[in-house]
Amino acid sequence: MLVMDGDYTYDPKNIKHMLLHAANYDEIIGVRSSSENISWLHRLGNKLINFNFNLLLGARLSDVCSGMYLPRTEALKGFELGSRGFSVEVEIAAYMCSSGRVTEAPISYRRKLKTLRDGFSIITMVFWLARTYNPVFLLATLASLLAVPGAVLTLWQLYLRYVYGAEAWSMGVAWLSIFLLVVGMQGFIVATTALLLKRIVQTFREKR
Repeated sequence: MLVMDGDYTYDPKNIKHMLLHAANYDEIIGVRSSSENISWLHRLGNKLINFNFNLLLGARLSDVCSGMYLPRTEALKGFELGSRGFSVEVEIAAYMCSSGRVTEAPISYRRKLKTLRDGFSIITMVFWLARTYNPVFLLATLASLLAVPGAVLTLWQLYLRYVYGAEAWSMGVAWLSIFLLVVGMQGFIVATTALLLKRIVQTFREKR
């Protein structure tokens, strides 16, 4: 079935480009190739959303916010939609990436969005979707962020210890910094492993 915004923002002539892939994929997303009607702020927000979506869900899509897409009806059976507004297409894309095969086709575009409000809503939804469809990678990524303050505190404590002497540093802070660094590194390893496994599964599905 075809889903398309009904406000004259997408051209029905592009449907034929999407139908060319309909036999081999569970969803075809229309990629807005023309940018003259998209502000630079909107383009920047779109890139940020796509980057977070691909990073957190192990995908390789370039326009998850597109309002024109062609999902296979059979692939959507059993799917329970939990979002609303402009986040709907992002949730459908997340579901399809985790359970089926997704590709993209170029289309034209005629409209500007309310960039800040809708963009923030979609970014929030991407994190919610990552928790639902790829929780291991999301949690491991968040844990890996602990390595940054851990490394900073470790270097600071070493600086105090070897520049100003043993009385200048704090044993408690040193242990805390080491704990954060170890947990962060473990999170990074788990996140990398989860991402590799996700992409291996995706590659296997595409070949199949």
